[in-house]
Parts: sequence; structure tokens; C-alpha cells
Amino acid sequence: MGPKKHGVSRTVLTINTKREMIAQVESGQKMADVARQYGLNRSTVCTILPKKDIIKKTQAAEGVTKITSAKQRNAIHDKTERILLVWINEREMKRDITIKPIIQEKAREIFEKLKEQTPGSSSEELEFKATTGWFTKFKRRSVIKHVLMHGESASADKEAIEKYCLKFQEFIETEGYRPQQIFNCDETGLFWKRILNHTYITKDEKSVPGHKHMKDRLTLLLGASASGDMKLKPLLVYHSENPRALKKNSIIKSKLPVMWRSNQRAWVYCQDYKGRWYDRLALNLEQHLKQPEKALKAIKSGLKDTNVRVGPRYSLLTRALRITKSFDESDEFRQQILKDAAVNEAPKVIIKGRLCPRPVIGRRHVFISSSSTADIDEVTVLGVEQLSIEHYRENGFPQGIHGEGSTFISIYALLFWDIIYDGNIPDVFISPYQTHPLDLNSESFFLNRKDQILNHLKTLKQSTNEALREIVKTTWENHHGQASLVSWDHFTDLEHVQGLICCFGSDILSGICERLAKDFRFTRSGVPDLVVWNPETLHVKIVEVKGPGDKLSSKQILWLDYLIQLGADAEVCLVEAVGSKKLRKETF
Repeated sequence: MGPKKHGVSRTVLTINTKREMIAQVESGQKMADVARQYGLNRSTVCTILPKKDIIKKTQAAEGVTKITSAKQRNAIHDKTERILLVWINEREMKRDITIKPIIQEKAREIFEKLKEQTPGSSSEELEFKATTGWFTKFKRRSVIKHVLMHGESASADKEAIEKYCLKFQEFIETEGYRPQQIFNCDETGLFWKRILNHTYITKDEKSVPGHKHMKDRLTLLLGASASGDMKLKPLLVYHSENPRALKKNSIIKSKLPVMWRSNQRAWVYCQDYKGRWYDRLALNLEQHLKQPEKALKAIKSGLKDTNVRVGPRYSLLTRALRITKSFDESDEFRQQILKDAAVNEAPKVIIKGRLCPRPVIGRRHVFISSSSTADIDEVTVLGVEQLSIEHYRENGFPQGIHGEGSTFISIYALLFWDIIYDGNIPDVFISPYQTHPLDLNSESFFLNRKDQILNHLKTLKQSTNEALREIVKTTWENHHGQASLVSWDHFTDLEHVQGLICCFGSDILSGICERLAKDFRFTRSGVPDLVVWNPETLHVKIVEVKGPGDKLSSKQILWLDYLIQLGADAEVCLVEAVGSKKLRKETF
């Protein structure tokens, strides 16, 4: 490797030196002689001469070597950028999108306003175009940066898709379908309020969270046969039956090139949660903001909403009763509330339980079993539900289950198995591992099986105990142990569950099943804690247990009211805690 060459030192020429060289050339000297005099190449002098007019006009201080073409900045430019940076900060706090064109437009707007507020000829002559070059320098001066917003993401299970394609192809070949009989449908959600995912932020922030995507959309379903010789009329689904745009433009829906349908209970609009939101809004207005009038207005709106049902609706009614307590009893709204909120109050039974003197981690209230001895090593500790089962066992109910909603749901599934797991209902079973149909928690469940459910309810109501035992036996023998709505471990054997079914009787069973079948989503919770029964006397009792400090929820009140209306023996068991002397440990 040869020796390293040393770089040639560069000669820096001041503006005054360049002016002298230009004067010498203009006086008649050769460019080569001038270049030799200053120790330069002739080509350097050649590059200076084309700029002689600018150099001669420039009044540069001693030692200045470069002429810049930057425009002169004044106070208005500086103030514009300061205000602009504050505006970017405000948008950042609001999590608004801030991109280059928006910043440039805002900068021009601020500049023009400041220019109007600064009278004088000097300000009127100023121009500011907020060009790309200005934006690049502004980013450097203010240290703002471009980042990607962290938003929603989605992924597809490619392996599952490939398996489904093979399974679907096998199904077509087995059934012998022709291309003219197979239709492909594609559903798409058209979001017209799209949010950008890039923004500018200040240097103090490392990132910015994304927006919750706007869910206002049109759902469009397009379909055509696999042979390509037939297409279906597009189906358009929107949350409004008669949107303002159609009324405003006098558009007749029947003449549109699509089938217009409305669906207010689409998942994207979260209609099932409206009752909870109304209840929370009313609570905030009444309790925290001390605005009972506005709370009452929110309650009235919630009660008119058909999506507010069961527990949340009853919560609104009870809150309205408290707010209107000072109203005249003849007030029409209060009279209606009193009527709608009327329920059957369940009988109450109070039992006493000895608290365990030592705390148990993870348990709020722990009681000592009545069968325990005085020796601390032989004490049996129980929760409030187990203590209640022990109480009822001593009072003529030898059998008992603490299952809450799972007990009723298991009985419902045992009696309605063939309807719940009917494979002829389209699109509700897409995997062999499902424990229930996909539409179970929607209104579609009842609507898709309405005739079957109503006929079976009628059959159940007219059934004898032997007929009920036979229905349960068939389901148990054919499906025992399968992953389903049935909690198989609640029952020791077939005889165990048959004994419970006979104690309920046909009227109560059909009523419970009807409530779950028509609105499973809102009635699956709030079911009483215990079911205790005596298979010899065919007496069953349904019990909601409440420990010290607990109270009934809206859904629990409604379930007790419903059971009492059916004629069931339902009650509330209140467990009171009493002190217990410290257990002594016996020594031998």
C-alpha cells in the first residue's frame, strides 16, 4: 500500500479579496496572472467573475467569505413560529393529527393575522409562503419530529384459513354442489371518517397513543355465484332506517341499487352496554355533580330506549324513585315509575354464623362449621353459601348446590339440548370446540328458533315428572362429559339431577327456560346462589345468600321476583356474623 497523500490546503477568499481580483481583471490583466498572484488556479478566477455584479454590490465586513441568499427574518416571522409551536402542543394534548400540510396552512394563517395586527409599510411588504424549505428549517429550529401513532391492529389466522379451505372443498365434493349453486359473499365496512396514523409531536414526547377508530360505517355485502353467471343484489346495512341524507335529497330506498337494511344492535355500536352507560350517567349527575334534574332527564331517555333492559332498566327505575321522592304523589311520571318498579319482595331468613377468629387469605367472611369441635386443628371453615347449605340441610333439605347461574343454565341446556345445538341453523357453529352457538347472546337466538322453542316450552309445561326424567336421561346418556353449557360436575350422577328436575315441576322449569331462551344475554346473571331440595318430599327452595354488608343487585331482585311469580319457593338468606371465643389448642 502506497504512502498516504496529504490533502491540499484550501485557500479561503474573503469578499473584499474577490472584489480586488475582479477589479484587476477589469483593468486589463490576464486571469492567469491574477490567479498566479493569489496562488490560485485560473479556473477559480473563472468561477468568481460570473458573480461579479453581486460581489461588487455587497457591503461585507472585513473577513466575511460567503454571501447567503436567506431572506431577512423579522419579529413577525419569529412570533409566527412561537404561536405555531404552542398550537402544535395543544393539538398533541388533544391527540389530534398534525401533518405537514396542516402545519403549513396554519402557519400562513397565523402570519396573515399578525401582519394585519402590525400596521406599517414594512409589514405590508412582507411575504411568507410556508414552503417546504421553511418547514424543514422550522422542524430543526423547534425540534419537532414525525412519529407513527400506535393504534388498533388485527391479524388473520392463516393456518386456520388453509384448513377451512380444504374442509370446504371436501364438503362441496361430498355433497355434489355445482358452481352455479355456490355463492361467494364478501362483507366490507366502509369507514368514511378515516383517521390518519402519523402526526408531529414536540421533542419532550417519545410517542403518542393512537385514536379509537371511528366506528360510523356502512356494511356492504356483495355476492356472486362461483360460475360467474349470477350476482346478488348488494345488501347495505346501516344503523339508521331512514337517514337524514335520504330524506334531504328525496331519495326513495326501494329505488336504490341495493337492499337497504338497518341494524341498531350491530356489534360495532355496543348497544348492549347502553343500559350500563345510562345508569352511570345518572349516578354521576345525581351523586357527584348534584344535578338531580339532569339525572332525571337522563333516566327518562334511558327508559325510552329499547336497548335498556332487565337489570340496568330496574336500576334506572329505583334511582328515579329516589330522585322523585319529594314529588307530589299525584305526579304522572312518579306514578308510572312506582308501577314499573313494583316487584314481589322475597321473604328473608336470618341465620347466625360464628366467625373464624383467624383471617383466611383471599376470603372476606369465613365461618366455623356447626359440626366443628373446640380443637383448632379440627375446625372446618365455610363461606356464607356453604354455611347456608349446612343450615338448610339441618332443616329438611338434604341436597343442595351452590352454582348460581350455572345451575339454571345446566338445567336449561339439559332440557333444550336438541334446540340449542341444532346444526341446521346457519353460521352459528364454525368450530367443533364451541360450547354454545355464536348467536346465544343475541336476539337472533330466539328469532332463529322461535317455533321450536315455543313448541318445546308448551310440551314441557304439560309434561309429567316421568316425561321430564326421560328428557334429561336422553341428554345425559348421549352427551355426558361434552364441553357445553352444562356444568356436569354439579351433579353426582343422573339420579341426582333427575331428583332436582322432579322437585321443580313442569311450570317452574318451563318458566325458567323461557326466560333464558328469550334473553340469555341479560338473564344469565343475577340467578340466586343456592338450590336446595328434598327428593322424597319433592320440595325445592331457591335461595339468594347475603353475607354481612352485602345487598341485592338489580338483576338478583328481578330474578327473585320472577321466580315468585312462577310460584317457586324463593327467599333471601341473610347471614349474620357473631363473635367466637378464641379456640384453644389442646395439648397432650
